[in-house]
Amino acid sequence: MGDVDAYSGFECHLSRLFNVSLLHLEYRLVPEHPLPAAVDDTLVLYQALLRDGISSSRLLIMGDSAGGGLTLLTVQALLARHLPIPHAVICVSPWADFSSSGESYIRNRLTDVMLHLEGISWGIERVLARLYFSTISKHRFCIKYQHV
Repeated sequence: MGDVDAYSGFECHLSRLFNVSLLHLEYRLVPEHPLPAAVDDTLVLYQALLRDGISSSRLLIMGDSAGGGLTLLTVQALLARHLPIPHAVICVSPWADFSSSGESYIRNRLTDVMLHLEGISWGIERVLARLYFSTISKHRFCIKYQHV
């Protein structure tokens, strides 16, 4: 699973490459903290940056895998609350479709070197656990990209 240490080299590289400051949020993780805990953590930080006078036009939210899904959920939450959205959103391999029914799952099932449908299904059933699945199934994990 990803954490600050796993991504610090990549984040430092991006910071130097684009000459920008970076914040890495250690949000609460499942299953100990079910949704929307991680979204709430992200919103608290984002709103604090806005209160500190940082314009949303200068902000970017980025996430990988589950963090990519969290990025999408955060943008959804910002839109639902009529808060300004960031200038950009970057999702690296976002885990955004727990139903595994999207067209890309079918299209890439034979060529994806990292994940395959059976592995994803196994992860949902065992890693997220059936108890937690009832929570995630209540949340919409895909946004309409034209809104971003």
